[in-house]
Amino acid sequence: MASDGARAVELKNKGNQAFKEHDWDAAIEFYTKAIELNDKEPTFYTNRAQVRMTSPRNTWEVQTDENMFTGANKGGSIWSCDCGRY
Repeated sequence: MASDGARAVELKNKGNQAFKEHDWDAAIEFYTKAIELNDKEPTFYTNRAQVRMTSPRNTWEVQTDENMFTGANKGGSIWSCDCGRY
């Protein structure tokens, strides 16, 4: 059986494939599951953020990942971005 770290990398790789295929929801799901297994790996967070920035959706509800920050933004605040399509 694979370790949590190895399983997290497998999920990240599946997220990468979903991203290449523009399957935004699947990519976010894979990256989120990877984070749940290993919340110390920054690329899981940055990959998920890249999906949110790249997706053509008009509005994303984004919850701040408090594990990314050591101090200032521990509240898990929620903000939304009405980015539109350009």
